[in-house]
Amino acid sequence: MKRPISIYRSLLTSLLLVVAILSCCILLATWLQARSAVKSVSQAAILRTMDQVDARLNAFFDPPKRVLQLMRDWGEQGRLAHVELEQFTRELAPIIENYPQITSLLLADETGRERMLLRTGGKWLTRESRADEWGRTTRWTERTSPDATPRSYEKDLDYDCRKRLWYEEAVRPRTGAGAAETQWTEPYIFFTTKEPGITASIAFRGPQGVQRVLAYDVLLNDITEFTRTLAPSRNGLTAVLTGKGEVLGLPGVRRFADDSERTDALLKAPEAIGVPVLAETMRQFHQTDAPANRPFQIRSEGRRWWAQVRWIELSSDRRLALVVMVPEADLLGDAAQRRAWILAATALAIVFAAYYALVLARRYSVPIQGLVRGTERIEAGDLTEGERIPTRLLEVRSLAGAQEKMRVAIGTLLKLERDLQIARQIQQDTFPDELPNLPGYELEAWSYPADETGGDTYDLVGLRSHADSGTETTLVVQGSAESALLLLADATGHGIGPALSVTQVRAMLRMAARAGSNLEAIASHMNEQLCSDLADDRFITAWLGTLDARSHELTTFSAGQAPLIHYKAALDEMVVFGSDAPPMGIIDALSVKIGPPIVMEPGDLYAVLSDGIFEAKNAERDEFGDDRVVAVLRANHARSPREILDALRAELGTFTGSEPQDDDRTAILIKRQA
Repeated sequence: MKRPISIYRSLLTSLLLVVAILSCCILLATWLQARSAVKSVSQAAILRTMDQVDARLNAFFDPPKRVLQLMRDWGEQGRLAHVELEQFTRELAPIIENYPQITSLLLADETGRERMLLRTGGKWLTRESRADEWGRTTRWTERTSPDATPRSYEKDLDYDCRKRLWYEEAVRPRTGAGAAETQWTEPYIFFTTKEPGITASIAFRGPQGVQRVLAYDVLLNDITEFTRTLAPSRNGLTAVLTGKGEVLGLPGVRRFADDSERTDALLKAPEAIGVPVLAETMRQFHQTDAPANRPFQIRSEGRRWWAQVRWIELSSDRRLALVVMVPEADLLGDAAQRRAWILAATALAIVFAAYYALVLARRYSVPIQGLVRGTERIEAGDLTEGERIPTRLLEVRSLAGAQEKMRVAIGTLLKLERDLQIARQIQQDTFPDELPNLPGYELEAWSYPADETGGDTYDLVGLRSHADSGTETTLVVQGSAESALLLLADATGHGIGPALSVTQVRAMLRMAARAGSNLEAIASHMNEQLCSDLADDRFITAWLGTLDARSHELTTFSAGQAPLIHYKAALDEMVVFGSDAPPMGIIDALSVKIGPPIVMEPGDLYAVLSDGIFEAKNAERDEFGDDRVVAVLRANHARSPREILDALRAELGTFTGSEPQDDDRTAILIKRQA
């Protein structure tokens, strides 16, 4: 029979053995896992950093491209064909002022006529040339601001816009999607300023069939100024290279703050500009055939770096290489120091194992009680940092760490909930505060998301004709209007992502309204932009309409948004329409055919509802359906749109009961007064 042993001694012996074994295991695991942990953490960090830098670089190039495409739409509508030079300056100067990356704007045509607006050296220059009429003569104006009195003069120049690289690039024959997109030149020396840069251009034909080209210049120095500020970390660097491997945007190295150094380094190979880490990055990228968008490790000047190269597609045949390089020390922060502390604490635990075992035998319950108090405090809603648990036991430390992570996670979730409430308020603020006041009509609109933010949106824009210099234009107005531009859009799903998509749709509608675009152009351009922006599995159903209070004509176009309901008061008849085309964002060349307008007679009601209303379900999973909607509209047609909408919401609430809302619900009601 074995000799009896006290609990205290048994606990002490067992604890000493367990502490020794666990300590050795921790040391071994720390050593083995540290190597793989460094790699995985570094790769995740460089990917996250690249995404952030990529987004900022796209924010540098994309807005001017969108401006160029918008100006092309103006040109196709004939708004740029016969503009006087002074008006040309006044209208285009705000674009250059709002986008610092643009240094000049150019408009040229196939007859050799060209106008250029340039901001340089604190002054504004305009140049007008007509190669076929004036030959080498060019006319210039110079002013200190767009509104200042110009000083005019002429210059004799051997200049023909049709022979410039940006013009040739824009009109070069292309097929497919590349035929209508913005084209970019290779870097070259600008004719006027003699500075290196690149030019974005786009070709179009106006109403008279004349081929024209719009373009804007971007200086390489401006790109460098931008990339030098793109610090991915404390010591990280960012560079932009052409597709041929020439440096287009220099990294934020101190010596490139000098103009001469910067000018000397532009358009050279990475190994020729004196930045070893960039040269080593591109050498390894090409020699090892490292895939783009995949981080890889390099060593330069005795330091470990993580690098990634990502291609930025400017157009179908022009791309840039975005290079991000971050020292491994920046990515890991104080991880090495933390590992050292872990090793030191483990070694100390082995040395003083006996002491810890003695103390633990007497005070085993103290840390457990502390954990209990911490749990009760969190349960009571107190998320401030709690008391420190006085223990060195790994298991109890793990519990304390898990409890602390839980406290932080709960706080993060509460903050996220508050942020979502703010996002909801921001989205609600995009809805019009005041609906247009159309004589003889009552308008009402409503939207309620299924989550904090929704994938539905609506807009009602009041319009009024305005005579300006003998030309009738359309103004966006508040309050009393002659006509209205209407929108109801529904993105796939609901939440923050779809909310961003439909907010973009509303913004495009507002811009189109201010540009005076017609319904067909609005639908076509909106679909083209969504096809470019949305993922393959995303789309947006949209209903667009214009209501003229003078002719009482409602012209509509529906892309996947149906059913649409028209109550004809004179016949006491409900007419239900389907959609005119598939949803937006699916087909690039969407067929936009605007049918004959609907004449709104006295007492007529027109309703546009999102599928969240038709597909609302009760506890038995039955849908609310088209028939119930039609019945509510028919029963309440004599009431105001607001009262009709209240009746519809009440009927929905009765039908669904306590069932949660599955989808966003949005409605627009149009009624002509009897």
